[in-house]
Amino acid sequence: MAKQTEMAKQTEMAKQTEMAKQTEMAKQIEFSPAMPIPFVFDVQARIQVLRDCLDPKHPLYQPEQHHVNVKAVIKLYEDKKIDGIQEVFLIEGKIVTEEEARNRPRGVWAWSEVRLFILYFFSKLLTSIRTYLTNRVKL
Repeated sequence: MAKQTEMAKQTEMAKQTEMAKQTEMAKQIEFSPAMPIPFVFDVQARIQVLRDCLDPKHPLYQPEQHHVNVKAVIKLYEDKKIDGIQEVFLIEGKIVTEEEARNRPRGVWAWSEVRLFILYFFSKLLTSIRTYLTNRVKL
């Protein structure tokens, strides 16, 4: 009986020691961000895309009503007032709140400038899937 009690004590001590080790290890764990490769936003490339929006011969061409907003966004990037990560709304070339942009009068054009990480990720994923399907599957 004494032997069983001694073994039970040793087992309990071993469990406590193991728990203490795990607790100490848990304190030292540093978690990685959800996106391990940081997203790099290329401002110059975005400015070029925006300039393409002003070119009537380009597929990204935007209607004349947007030109004042597109030019304002280009200027904001050039002046380093926006970085492409935070969301910015413009009406008639002026920064407005999201509420103002959403509740604008009928016929007034608004521009939302934001780089969405989720959409960026999924667009890359869909491109990869499309490439795989195009290259691998015989249609």
